[in-house]
Amino acid sequence: KNFNFKSNKVYYYIFFISLIFFIIGIVHIGSAGSVISEAHGNTNYFNNFKSSLDNKIFTVFLFLAPFFMLPALSKRWLLLMLPFFFLSFFSGYPDYAFPNGQFYQYYSAIIPFLYLGFIDVLSNLKFNDDHLIKENIFRIKKYVSAKYKIVIAMFIIIILLALFYEPYGIFNNDTQANFDLKGTLDYNLTEYHDLKNVVNLIPGNAPYIIYQNSMPEVSFRDPMAQTSYVCYIPDNHTFYINNQWTKNINYVVIDPNSWFWFANNGANNSIYSAFNYYILSGDYRVKAEDNNVVLLEKNYNGKPVIYDPDNYVNAYKTPLKINNTSGSTFLANYISLQPGNYTLSLCVYTNNISEQNYIELNLTYLYEFNHKSWTKVPLFNISSENIKVKNTFEDIKFNLNIPVEMAGVNLYINKYNGTNYFEIKSIKMHQDNYIV
Repeated sequence: KNFNFKSNKVYYYIFFISLIFFIIGIVHIGSAGSVISEAHGNTNYFNNFKSSLDNKIFTVFLFLAPFFMLPALSKRWLLLMLPFFFLSFFSGYPDYAFPNGQFYQYYSAIIPFLYLGFIDVLSNLKFNDDHLIKENIFRIKKYVSAKYKIVIAMFIIIILLALFYEPYGIFNNDTQANFDLKGTLDYNLTEYHDLKNVVNLIPGNAPYIIYQNSMPEVSFRDPMAQTSYVCYIPDNHTFYINNQWTKNINYVVIDPNSWFWFANNGANNSIYSAFNYYILSGDYRVKAEDNNVVLLEKNYNGKPVIYDPDNYVNAYKTPLKINNTSGSTFLANYISLQPGNYTLSLCVYTNNISEQNYIELNLTYLYEFNHKSWTKVPLFNISSENIKVKNTFEDIKFNLNIPVEMAGVNLYINKYNGTNYFEIKSIKMHQDNYIV
């Protein structure tokens, strides 16, 4: 009530409280250099300053221009703005400057002080009656002072800038700070319903579930869910659920359509590796598989209640050539494969069907995403045993057994022998059945 900077000591309280926290932070971290490190920066100040200098200068104008540069004149609040500008110019961390900073939380370090500095300077500007401007707005005569005009102009400028630099801005797609809001909101309704169908197979009174953090459909099934379901995976596969540590997990549910299944949530392993741990234990079976969403249930012995098999098709506009000097990755969209048996079909061409002309087919997959550990599995040789007619494309088939969930799957071919070449026109991979 009756708040103003002249008659109140609020500024001094805020300043000294901020200073105390700043000093405590330095003491706790250990040194000023460590403070920069904690802010994701480094102390190579000169090189940091030169890097992307145009973006940093634009960042200053982007913050101050809507306020007519007035916050820079605030003796009270300018000091609290300087740490952000220092980090922007000298830390070497791109998220303190345009355009990267638009997407993250780092701008919050300066925004409050911009408004406080603007209010501080504007409240001290002297205006006399000559500055009053008579206007007729919607047929209502009123007097608008110059101070109010500045405030109104500031909001108009901020709104105009929002058209370009906010996620909902109609011109945002044309800027460097493109949030791609349309792509974010363009969700797949089929995947959503498939996920719900699988999750609805879990009884409402079963809290002992592990799942990835992108599944509110699991979290909000009942009032207990907001505190009882915890996706935390220590090495010993013990979970804090329902206010206690337990290994008694009844259900495991994953959604490979979301990258959250790779998130480790502070533990060493993700829900991806936990899923494989439980399916290899022999005590868990697939109760549902729909659009890659898989539900495991402990001691389940029946057939899946829902089963929609994997089916991948990759056709090439220009056939992929494999010659005697190169290796080629030809399934490069990093698919995920659910546990089960598959038929792999390749449409292959060669101009030489001699026994000496062959290539080896390998499969690579991600053993654990957080550890970036790739596993290579030799599969088959493609030779005259598979291809009976030369100089024509021929479909050849292989059977694959996938015992666990495989993420980031690629097929990789090396030419090991021969003087001619192979071509691959298409690949099809169909899941014949679930793991039993």
